[in-house]
Amino acid sequence: MTDQTCEHHLESQDRFDRWEEEGGIAMIGGDAEERKEFATAFLGATWQSGVPVAVYDRDGVIQVYVDRDGMNYHEAEEFFAFNTERAYTGKQTPIFVDASCY
Repeated sequence: MTDQTCEHHLESQDRFDRWEEEGGIAMIGGDAEERKEFATAFLGATWQSGVPVAVYDRDGVIQVYVDRDGMNYHEAEEFFAFNTERAYTGKQTPIFVDASCY
């Protein structure tokens, strides 16, 4: 992850808040508290196999682990890879994308 803050990271919380106000967040499934924790990494939602799923920025979720759990970036990336990215939580398993700024 770069030190540069991407504009889409700054807008993620606003996007999440707007979706939540409109009731869309409830449609995408998952744990409500986890959705709020990952709000800064929220990119939007898409349809997969006929159901709406959340789309998150991979590095943004990793940064949540760094900030929340005090891990360094490498530890958080490893935790994410094994416990979040590979976890199947049903039809509405979130999608994680690399939205890095180049």
